[in-house]
Amino acid sequence: MKPFLFYQPVGQSADWERIDRLRKRMEKRRASICSERALFYTESFRKTEGEPYILRKAKAFAHTLANMTLYIEEDSLIFGNQASRNFAAPIFPEYSIDWVINELDEFEKRSGDVFYIDEATKQDLRSIHAYWHGNTHEDEVNRNLTMAIRMAEKQGIIHRGGISMSGDGHIVPDHPMILSRGFRSIIDEAKHALETPSLSEEQRDFYNAVIISLEASLAWFGRYAELLQSAAETCMNEKRKKELLAMAEMAATMMEQPARSFYEGVEVCYMVHLLQMIESNGHSFCYGRFDQYLYDLYQKDLREGIIDRDKALEIITHMFIMNSSHNKVRPYGHTRFSQGYPLYSNLCVGGLTPQGTDGTNDLSYLCIEAMNLTSLAEPNFSARYHAETPKEFLKACAMLIRTGCGMPSMFNDETAVAGLVDLGIPMEDARDYCPIGCVETGVPGKYGHRATGMTYVNWGKVLEVMLYNGYDPKTGIRMISVNDDMELESRFSSYEEVWAAWERFLKYYSDISVECDKICDRSLEVYDADPFASCFIYDSMAKGKTLKAGGCRYDVISQSNIGPSVVGNSLMVLKKLVFDQKKLSYHDLLEAMKDNWQSDSSRKIRAMVNSVEKFGNDIESVDEIVRDVFESYLKLLPEYETERKGRGPALSCYTMSTSNITSYVPNGLAVGATPDGRYAASPLNEGCSPVQGTDVFGPTAVINSVSRLPNRKVAAGQLLNMRFSPDALANEENLERFISFLRVSQKKGIYHNQFNVISSDTLRLAQEHPEDYTDLIVRVAGYCAQFVSLMPEAQEAIIARTENGWM
Repeated sequence: MKPFLFYQPVGQSADWERIDRLRKRMEKRRASICSERALFYTESFRKTEGEPYILRKAKAFAHTLANMTLYIEEDSLIFGNQASRNFAAPIFPEYSIDWVINELDEFEKRSGDVFYIDEATKQDLRSIHAYWHGNTHEDEVNRNLTMAIRMAEKQGIIHRGGISMSGDGHIVPDHPMILSRGFRSIIDEAKHALETPSLSEEQRDFYNAVIISLEASLAWFGRYAELLQSAAETCMNEKRKKELLAMAEMAATMMEQPARSFYEGVEVCYMVHLLQMIESNGHSFCYGRFDQYLYDLYQKDLREGIIDRDKALEIITHMFIMNSSHNKVRPYGHTRFSQGYPLYSNLCVGGLTPQGTDGTNDLSYLCIEAMNLTSLAEPNFSARYHAETPKEFLKACAMLIRTGCGMPSMFNDETAVAGLVDLGIPMEDARDYCPIGCVETGVPGKYGHRATGMTYVNWGKVLEVMLYNGYDPKTGIRMISVNDDMELESRFSSYEEVWAAWERFLKYYSDISVECDKICDRSLEVYDADPFASCFIYDSMAKGKTLKAGGCRYDVISQSNIGPSVVGNSLMVLKKLVFDQKKLSYHDLLEAMKDNWQSDSSRKIRAMVNSVEKFGNDIESVDEIVRDVFESYLKLLPEYETERKGRGPALSCYTMSTSNITSYVPNGLAVGATPDGRYAASPLNEGCSPVQGTDVFGPTAVINSVSRLPNRKVAAGQLLNMRFSPDALANEENLERFISFLRVSQKKGIYHNQFNVISSDTLRLAQEHPEDYTDLIVRVAGYCAQFVSLMPEAQEAIIARTENGWM
């Protein structure tokens, strides 16, 4: 089995070898497609024609829970399955179906995120195609897209991704409320609300949908109780039989009342997570501050002798491992933007309490050890820290990071909290923030959908078309021009003119992307009506509304903006070489870029370009330009409104995020060579990180550069990804240096940082012998994945990151 990081077992209550068996099975699992949900939803929808859509969704959800295949994972202390097989992805036809049918014969041929599918499943899905074709969320979005959106998409500047063909996700339920009340109490609340004479029809439909969904969930738990009881009756192992009977007893009345034990509390959180992913195929359904809301149950059970620390660690680890049994399939075109079968199920430990004291507790440490024993990509494990965080906690985090699993990602409370307060969120709620998916942040139980992940905007491509007078060299499309002529090269006489053009082009395409957001949101309000997920978020039950209709307390959303460091480095080249020093003409620079730096003269120009200062090296001149790029977008945001403003939330607004998953790789494919020396079709930079390989003065220089950015204004999450050599954390002295690095990062206002601790040699070996490296987990972007599951382009982008050591 895997060695412990720091934990010392206290007795014989836990089976550590079993954890290893379960983990290894998950590591070797195979992705496939399951048709059950699609068939059951079709059956139900055929019977409910003409009814309000939210009730149709709730009844289809109930029909699926009543009929789907259930199984108990061998060895597991946690029960609950999303589909008919481990790691099978359900199909959600109400969101989109045409791409599924078109790709049925291609799922097994992908270069990454391969899905196996048998002929019977293909036939199941083909049999329902006609019913859903033209009647999905994707169809509704496509009917309403403007010509400007379509043209910007063809240029490669905007990408709709999941918001136009799948559910929303990106929420954290109010776990303390769920655990302290149970489902039956919420059902009773909905029934009481229905007695109010002044309710609108929409509110009545919502409350009835909540009742249907929660009653179905309780019945689903009952089905597991029967299955577990049956399994116990045929089990020949007395220890396992006892476990199965205890699980059956727990399931039989689970959530008819508040959670009665720590074990049940963990199981409930897992089941709520699972049910959200059966109701909707959004992702980033998150666990939030796990160590905070389960701590009271944990302490109670320790005091009463129900569990010891070993048993608690075993339960947590089993739950963590079972998160790797879930899956989601995306169109191949969108898979390039989010590779590695990600679900972004973030679970966070540590940080300030709402009252401003340190919240680190014993569960925080057990979760870190559980993640070490799990060593899989899910859950997406994060840690919060602040100026008064205990050194022991930071050391535990550093020890886990040193293993090379890519977790936890580290969030700076002082910066994140300040950003949320600046938006207008009260201090106590802001202090209770958590990551929601990758690095986007929000208030658990009070945020609506999509803290980030709205329309993707390719800033590298915006820069390219600006430089060519609005002309896209790849598609020949021109939507806006710098100069009022048809020339294919902009005319600039000063850097100030370049900057003015950048701001104008950025606003033009940002306006288009916000309109795209609105079109997708209007459709999602209908097709992603989610009574189960909504009823666990303030103030959905009080208002009688789903989150998309305005039921949440805080409606804060953001887009994914890709390539700010590429843009900043490029502007620095223009400013210094073309305008300040006049060493290079604008025309000659563009000619070298068109040539992709291939000819002798172009290579000489590229050498000049590469000598110019780059972001990430603690050089104020270029850092300030990258900061200006951020500010050019931030100043646009007050102009933009969400679809829910004035419809219920206490706060509705846009903010900024640099959480862009693996989109920096495919977005780069659309962009020709850029003035910073980047080659055509190569990746853009990731998040706010330096362009791959251009940070050459060590990790402290990187955080000094990032500290100059307006980090607290990027209130939906600022992604910084760094890679260290294993030697840099290899002994106690270097571990202490890394802990000091985290402390300095916090003091300098770095919003977030995440780390790969792995050598390029190891990554190259994994490319050559993937069968030997199925246990290699890497930090891809704001999430982790098996390295061997990624497409070659994403693997190369990870290898290209600077491998830091101490200078």
